[in-house]
Amino acid sequence: MLRVFTIFAISILVSVGLFEFFGYSFYRDRLRSDVWTDLGTDGLKHIPNVSGKFHNFEMSYSVSINADGYRDNIEKKSLTAKDWIVLGDSFTFGVGVDFHEIWHQLLEDHTGVQLYNAGIASTQVHQFIKNYDTNLSMANHQGVLMSFFSRNDFVSVDSPHKFDVSDERNFDYYLWRLLVFLGSKSITYNVLLSAWKDRERPVDPTLEGADIPLEHINYTCKQITGFSEKLAKHGKRFILAIIPDDSMILLSPPERSLYWKSIEEMTQCLKSKNIDVIDPSLSMVASEMHERKKLYFNVDRHFSKFGNMIYAQKLIDQGLLRYTGVSK
Repeated sequence: MLRVFTIFAISILVSVGLFEFFGYSFYRDRLRSDVWTDLGTDGLKHIPNVSGKFHNFEMSYSVSINADGYRDNIEKKSLTAKDWIVLGDSFTFGVGVDFHEIWHQLLEDHTGVQLYNAGIASTQVHQFIKNYDTNLSMANHQGVLMSFFSRNDFVSVDSPHKFDVSDERNFDYYLWRLLVFLGSKSITYNVLLSAWKDRERPVDPTLEGADIPLEHINYTCKQITGFSEKLAKHGKRFILAIIPDDSMILLSPPERSLYWKSIEEMTQCLKSKNIDVIDPSLSMVASEMHERKKLYFNVDRHFSKFGNMIYAQKLIDQGLLRYTGVSK
């Protein structure tokens, strides 16, 4: 029995090895490249004046970082008093799409108002604020548009780091461990992850972490409120735009409500402080269902080109132009 098992295990390893060899020969230009590592970030800005091209099975896009350390085609010294600074994480940075395809650049094209991309991949609210205070507060601008990703931008009361909403990876723990072992440049990794993300997954409605504790919601609300009040003292405007998680698309309505509950509670907290909040989550779900086009990439779970277009349009539909003072 042991001999049979050993032969079987060896055959699997040999098969994977051959698959990797031939697959890499054919797909080497379509493997993932780690945008966070390759571009570098200290949480406040990327390494200035670097560029790269990033690939996987779904996307191929180019990135150029300006002299300020941000992904924008101008420098902050060019901003005027009517322009806006956009703070956020990888959705604001624009993972997966070229610069002109990012949602805020589509808004810029529509309004004619400069929306400076200060998004830094893999950061959260406390870093958005520090980024602004350290690098951007002295630049000319009318206000700040902060994008808030509903999955992991909540801030923990217990540490300066984010409070993570549980990930569907929990339901495929051993598969996920295999992917981590193989590494992101593995052909098997990319094939398995693409297939895994493209299927409907069973979700436990009691998912731990899906319902963010109220203390973390209130703490995040307090941080954002304090930032907004500080901006107001300096004559700057502030808008918060919610970026919905792809789980809101994949899950059934009862399960989806677990994620919405936390966002709704924070939105109510912010609105009670007279902060302008735009949340297109519900209409984004409707667009996915009705138009039958993917709003998110399967592998990286960021907005696709179509998702960026829809998100920009939903922000306009829900009054972003009125909030920014642009009439068009």
